Amino acid sequence: MNKCLLCKENDANKTASHIIPSFLMKRINGDGKRDHEVGFVIKNGIANPYFGREIDEDKRRTITDNEKLLYSRYNYDVKDHIFCKPCEDFFGSLESKYAQSLNLNFSTSSNTVNTKVSPSDALLFWCSLIWRASVTEYLGSQLRQDLEERLRFALVNNSIEGLNVHYALFRCKDYSKTSESGTFVYMDTKDNSVLLFVDDFMLAMFFDLIEEEFEVELFKIKLKLKRDRLNIGEKKEIIFPIPEKYFTKVVQSFMMMVIRNMQISEKFKEIHEYIFRDEIPNDVLNDIFNIMQETGKLGDKYTIEHYSFCYKEALKKHGLIVENDDNTFTIV
Repeated sequence: MNKCLLCKENDANKTASHIIPSFLMKRINGDGKRDHEVGFVIKNGIANPYFGREIDEDKRRTITDNEKLLYSRYNYDVKDHIFCKPCEDFFGSLESKYAQSLNLNFSTSSNTVNTKVSPSDALLFWCSLIWRASVTEYLGSQLRQDLEERLRFALVNNSIEGLNVHYALFRCKDYSKTSESGTFVYMDTKDNSVLLFVDDFMLAMFFDLIEEEFEVELFKIKLKLKRDRLNIGEKKEIIFPIPEKYFTKVVQSFMMMVIRNMQISEKFKEIHEYIFRDEIPNDVLNDIFNIMQETGKLGDKYTIEHYSFCYKEALKKHGLIVENDDNTFTIV
């Protein structure tokens, strides 16, 4: 058995460890109840759905026709044998304390003072999310090794002494309830900073910050920040409100980034060049995406099988191939 990733001493004997706390993940991909998750994992240009145990078959069939995914009980949000029980209990304690913050009398017009949790526990809570996501590569992004180790040291000692981090916390409370867009979890790391989106929270954390005033651009939204207004774990946590229209812009920018990173257009261009020895016409490419949006269930749209179907349908529409009686195709 592997050693616990946090303490590095005990056996990693805990199962069903959440990288992102369940009280937040349930708000992102479910109705707030355990085992009611409906989530999507996007990786290498493929988006696969996954379901909690309480999602019935009728609901699952509205999302996917993939028999394997329909009956799979694998949950991407949990991992086995990465932590020991004492360390998992420590994370659970931080999460229980911070979960009370969701019930704050939150203001949409002024900053909210988090009176539900101590300043140091609030900082350690956010450090625990970032560290767990980094050390497990759960969100595909990692901190520099020295920064990752600094967070681990603070967590294993349950102390912010010498941590030297500042963070700005923003929230668009209950965004998923008031808009048609869902929420998501995403992390991006730079040299000395990290950006974390989780549900309706946006966290920007900075290591060894020197500048008194600075500007940071997050998904084309520029934020001017002052160091003395950031959280450092010594005073009550301050949460800045984000107007819904700005958070919508962030969500839309995120979705566009995901689509670009999936490089779907580039893949179709490569395939077309290989088959036809020519560039794919723009009208064919546009029709591929139109067919993709008009056909297939949500959980099946971004799969190799559906990509293939949409490509063939677009080629047939433009007279570039004809379908034979034996289901083969001939290039015209």
